[in-house]
Amino acid sequence: AAVPDVGNYAWVEYGMRVGMPRLLRLLAERGVRASTFMNAMCADVYPSAAEAMLKADWEFVGHGWVQRSLAVEENEVAVIEKSLARLEKLTGKRTRGWFGPGVGESVHTPDLLRERGIEWLSDWYVDDLPCWLRTRHGPMIAMPYTMELNDVPIWVVQGLPSDELLRRLEATLETFDDELAANPKVLTFGLHPHLVGVAHRASHFAKCLDLLLARNDTVFVTGSEIADWFVEVDAAPAFVQLPREIETKSMRREPVLLDVVALLADVPEYKLLRGQVGTVVELLDGAYEVEFSDDSGRTYAELALEPHKLLVLHHRPQQTA
Repeated sequence: AAVPDVGNYAWVEYGMRVGMPRLLRLLAERGVRASTFMNAMCADVYPSAAEAMLKADWEFVGHGWVQRSLAVEENEVAVIEKSLARLEKLTGKRTRGWFGPGVGESVHTPDLLRERGIEWLSDWYVDDLPCWLRTRHGPMIAMPYTMELNDVPIWVVQGLPSDELLRRLEATLETFDDELAANPKVLTFGLHPHLVGVAHRASHFAKCLDLLLARNDTVFVTGSEIADWFVEVDAAPAFVQLPREIETKSMRREPVLLDVVALLADVPEYKLLRGQVGTVVELLDGAYEVEFSDDSGRTYAELALEPHKLLVLHHRPQQTA
């Protein structure tokens, strides 16, 4: 892009000067709090906006330092730590969630985030409800996000009319209404102040909020409030955690002795013995399955791959003669 890129700068700057106050007002008038996915440097570049969101009691979610994918950062760890530290300085609280700039990740991102205390991640928007994501440092929540009720695809990519967000919400609710008897739903908006905050779209967004507020089955919550609810109703699964000493590149099919400690109740037909010799198979970097058989020769490898049917295993080195 040309430097200075006046057109794009002015477009986004309008969003911060006009669109952001407009969004803050629309939400505050309705008593709705939001989760803000904010590049951490905005706390320094736009301190008044950061303070306004803080005053409105929005939840601050990690979103990198600048709008650049972690996949191309030279030092991903440094960017994550710098971003989280700046948000904590601003809010006085530990950041619990993350959404990658441009939905960008390296192959290590979920592990690095979980290691630094991040509990939920919106990059993996694979469901209408939260679900569990496995990392080297324990389970992590994959939080719903949307590209369907999102102002970038709707207005920047597809160039649709100003009322398209409202029309899509109405259609989404028609489908959800048919499915609510089986499960609740998480409905999210992905919004940016320079897009939804302009005058000819903001009025339609206000109608979206009013449509939802008029329902008797809808509550507005932040990302971490969803996470807290999810953990309460679907406790974190007991993922197989293999010790570092057997995580070697040469380890492809090394036998290890496994103690079966527990088996989840939804597969009671498997009656496994303690102290079986199993085989650890490295599938990908940091991802493993465990193969072992009962006396009849039946193999249970897939149990280690399905989070809702995981065995809880302890590893102990084999005794040498």
